[in-house]
Amino acid sequence: MPEHCGFDMITGQIGRGGHYSDLKQAITIVITDFNFVPETKRCHTVFRLLEKEEHFPFNDLVEIHVLNLTRLSEDNEDGKLTDWLRFLKAESEEEFKMLAEKNPVIGEAYSKLEVMSQDEANRMLYEARLKAQRDEYARIQYALEEGERTGRLEGERTGRLEAARNALKMGLPVEQIALITGIPSENILKQLK
Repeated sequence: MPEHCGFDMITGQIGRGGHYSDLKQAITIVITDFNFVPETKRCHTVFRLLEKEEHFPFNDLVEIHVLNLTRLSEDNEDGKLTDWLRFLKAESEEEFKMLAEKNPVIGEAYSKLEVMSQDEANRMLYEARLKAQRDEYARIQYALEEGERTGRLEGERTGRLEAARNALKMGLPVEQIALITGIPSENILKQLK
Protein backbone atom coordinates (compact mmCIF):
# COMPACT_ATOMS: atom_id res chain seq x y z
CA MET A 1 0.00 0.00 0.00
CA PRO A 2 1.41 3.45 -0.83
CA GLU A 3 2.83 5.37 2.10
CA HIS A 4 0.48 8.31 1.51
CA CYS A 5 -2.57 6.18 2.40
CA GLY A 6 -2.55 7.28 6.01
CA PHE A 7 0.58 5.73 7.49
CA ASP A 8 2.82 8.78 7.13
CA MET A 9 -0.03 10.87 8.55
CA ILE A 10 0.16 8.61 11.62
CA THR A 11 3.93 8.44 12.04
CA GLY A 12 4.34 12.14 11.29
CA GLN A 13 2.13 13.08 14.25
CA ILE A 14 4.59 12.08 16.95
CA GLY A 15 8.13 13.20 16.94
CA ARG A 16 11.00 12.24 19.15
CA GLY A 17 9.69 11.80 22.68
CA GLY A 18 6.05 11.81 21.54
CA HIS A 19 3.43 9.49 22.98
CA TYR A 20 1.20 7.03 21.16
CA SER A 21 -1.73 8.42 23.14
CA ASP A 22 -1.30 11.69 21.19
CA LEU A 23 -2.10 10.01 17.85
CA LYS A 24 -5.20 11.15 15.98
CA GLN A 25 -7.10 9.13 13.41
CA ALA A 26 -5.86 9.46 9.81
CA ILE A 27 -8.58 9.13 7.19
CA THR A 28 -7.78 8.78 3.52
CA ILE A 29 -10.55 9.37 0.98
CA VAL A 30 -10.23 7.90 -2.52
CA ILE A 31 -12.78 9.13 -5.06
CA THR A 32 -12.82 7.10 -8.26
CA ASP A 33 -14.70 7.09 -11.51
CA PHE A 34 -13.78 3.48 -12.29
CA ASN A 35 -14.20 0.06 -10.67
CA PHE A 36 -11.49 0.45 -8.01
CA VAL A 37 -12.95 -2.18 -5.62
CA PRO A 38 -14.55 -4.86 -7.85
CA GLU A 39 -15.51 -7.09 -4.89
CA THR A 40 -18.52 -4.93 -4.02
CA LYS A 41 -21.36 -3.13 -5.76
CA ARG A 42 -21.56 -0.48 -3.04
CA CYS A 43 -20.71 3.13 -3.75
CA HIS A 44 -18.92 3.70 -0.39
CA THR A 45 -16.55 1.16 1.15
CA VAL A 46 -14.45 1.60 4.29
CA PHE A 47 -11.21 -0.25 4.99
CA ARG A 48 -9.37 -0.66 8.30
CA LEU A 49 -6.39 -2.68 9.47
CA LEU A 50 -7.42 -6.25 10.39
CA GLU A 51 -5.55 -9.21 11.85
CA LYS A 52 -4.77 -11.59 8.97
CA GLU A 53 -6.19 -14.88 10.37
CA GLU A 54 -8.98 -13.86 12.74
CA HIS A 55 -9.92 -10.54 11.09
CA PHE A 56 -10.29 -8.48 14.27
CA PRO A 57 -9.36 -4.78 14.00
CA PHE A 58 -5.87 -3.64 15.02
CA ASN A 59 -7.03 -0.13 15.96
CA ASP A 60 -9.05 2.69 14.44
CA LEU A 61 -6.12 4.96 13.60
CA VAL A 62 -6.09 4.31 9.85
CA GLU A 63 -9.25 4.34 7.79
CA ILE A 64 -9.53 4.40 4.00
CA HIS A 65 -12.83 5.39 2.38
CA VAL A 66 -13.32 4.53 -1.28
CA LEU A 67 -16.09 6.45 -3.03
CA ASN A 68 -16.94 5.03 -6.44
CA LEU A 69 -18.80 7.50 -8.65
CA THR A 70 -19.70 4.78 -11.18
CA ARG A 71 -21.81 3.03 -8.54
CA LEU A 72 -23.79 6.10 -7.59
CA SER A 73 -27.51 5.42 -7.89
CA GLU A 74 -30.80 6.82 -6.62
CA ASP A 75 -30.98 4.30 -3.76
CA ASN A 76 -27.65 5.09 -2.06
CA GLU A 77 -28.28 5.31 1.69
CA ASP A 78 -26.38 8.34 3.00
CA GLY A 79 -28.14 11.43 1.63
CA LYS A 80 -25.37 13.94 2.42
CA LEU A 81 -22.62 11.74 1.00
CA THR A 82 -24.71 10.97 -2.07
CA ASP A 83 -25.31 14.69 -2.60
CA TRP A 84 -21.56 15.39 -2.46
CA LEU A 85 -20.80 12.57 -4.88
CA ARG A 86 -23.47 13.85 -7.26
CA PHE A 87 -21.90 17.31 -6.95
CA LEU A 88 -18.50 15.89 -7.88
CA LYS A 89 -20.00 14.01 -10.81
CA ALA A 90 -22.32 16.80 -12.01
CA GLU A 91 -21.87 17.89 -15.59
CA SER A 92 -24.54 20.51 -16.07
CA GLU A 93 -25.20 23.91 -14.50
CA GLU A 94 -28.70 22.71 -13.54
CA GLU A 95 -27.31 19.75 -11.54
CA PHE A 96 -24.90 22.01 -9.66
CA LYS A 97 -27.62 24.54 -8.85
CA MET A 98 -30.12 21.89 -7.71
CA LEU A 99 -27.59 20.36 -5.29
CA ALA A 100 -26.48 23.82 -4.09
CA GLU A 101 -30.09 24.73 -3.25
CA LYS A 102 -30.64 21.42 -1.44
CA ASN A 103 -27.56 21.68 0.81
CA PRO A 104 -26.13 25.03 2.06
CA VAL A 105 -22.60 23.61 2.46
CA ILE A 106 -22.64 22.39 -1.13
CA GLY A 107 -24.00 25.82 -2.05
CA GLU A 108 -20.92 27.42 -0.52
CA ALA A 109 -18.65 24.99 -2.40
CA TYR A 110 -20.53 25.77 -5.60
CA SER A 111 -20.03 29.52 -5.06
CA LYS A 112 -16.29 29.01 -4.67
CA LEU A 113 -16.21 26.77 -7.73
CA GLU A 114 -17.97 29.47 -9.75
CA VAL A 115 -15.39 32.05 -8.69
CA MET A 116 -12.49 29.74 -9.47
CA SER A 117 -13.99 28.93 -12.86
CA GLN A 118 -14.17 32.57 -13.91
CA ASP A 119 -11.62 34.24 -16.10
CA GLU A 120 -7.96 34.45 -15.11
CA ALA A 121 -8.19 38.02 -13.74
CA ASN A 122 -11.07 37.17 -11.38
CA ARG A 123 -9.37 33.97 -10.27
CA MET A 124 -6.20 35.95 -9.46
CA LEU A 125 -8.23 38.46 -7.43
CA TYR A 126 -9.89 35.61 -5.52
CA GLU A 127 -6.54 33.97 -4.78
CA ALA A 128 -5.02 37.32 -3.74
CA ARG A 129 -7.89 37.85 -1.29
CA LEU A 130 -7.38 34.37 0.17
CA LYS A 131 -3.64 35.02 0.50
CA ALA A 132 -4.30 38.35 2.23
CA GLN A 133 -6.63 36.63 4.71
CA ARG A 134 -4.03 33.92 5.42
CA ASP A 135 -1.26 36.53 5.78
CA GLU A 136 -3.36 38.54 8.24
CA TYR A 137 -4.08 35.40 10.26
CA ALA A 138 -0.34 34.58 10.30
CA ARG A 139 0.50 38.14 11.45
CA ILE A 140 -2.04 37.91 14.27
CA GLN A 141 -0.74 34.48 15.33
CA TYR A 142 2.84 35.77 15.31
CA ALA A 143 1.88 38.83 17.37
CA LEU A 144 0.07 36.65 19.92
CA GLU A 145 2.99 34.23 20.20
CA GLU A 146 5.49 37.09 20.47
CA GLY A 147 3.34 38.75 23.14
CA GLU A 148 3.17 35.51 25.12
CA ARG A 149 6.94 35.02 24.82
CA THR A 150 7.64 38.61 25.91
CA GLY A 151 5.21 38.23 28.81
CA ARG A 152 6.90 35.02 29.95
CA LEU A 153 10.35 36.63 29.80
CA GLU A 154 9.14 39.70 31.70
CA GLY A 155 7.47 37.46 34.29
CA GLU A 156 10.67 35.44 34.75
CA ARG A 157 12.73 38.64 35.11
CA THR A 158 10.28 40.08 37.64
CA GLY A 159 10.30 36.80 39.55
CA ARG A 160 14.11 36.71 39.72
CA LEU A 161 14.23 40.33 40.92
CA GLU A 162 11.63 39.59 43.59
CA ALA A 163 13.64 36.55 44.71
CA ALA A 164 16.79 38.72 44.87
CA ARG A 165 14.96 41.34 47.00
CA ASN A 166 13.75 38.69 49.41
CA ALA A 167 17.20 37.10 49.61
CA LEU A 168 18.79 40.50 50.39
CA LYS A 169 16.20 41.08 53.15
CA MET A 170 17.17 37.71 54.59
CA GLY A 171 20.80 38.83 54.63
CA LEU A 172 22.19 36.42 52.03
CA PRO A 173 25.46 37.45 50.37
CA VAL A 174 25.19 39.02 46.89
CA GLU A 175 27.30 36.22 45.31
CA GLN A 176 24.89 33.57 46.62
CA ILE A 177 21.89 35.58 45.40
CA ALA A 178 23.54 35.80 41.96
CA LEU A 179 23.87 31.99 41.88
CA ILE A 180 20.25 31.49 42.95
CA THR A 181 18.65 34.06 40.63
CA GLY A 182 20.99 34.03 37.64
CA ILE A 183 21.35 37.81 37.89
CA PRO A 184 25.01 38.92 37.66
CA SER A 185 26.21 40.05 41.10
CA GLU A 186 27.25 43.50 39.82
CA ASN A 187 23.68 44.09 38.59
CA ILE A 188 21.84 42.92 41.69
CA LEU A 189 22.27 46.07 43.74
CA LYS A 190 21.73 48.35 40.71
CA GLN A 191 18.49 46.64 39.67
CA LEU A 192 17.05 46.55 43.16
CA LYS A 193 17.46 50.30 43.94
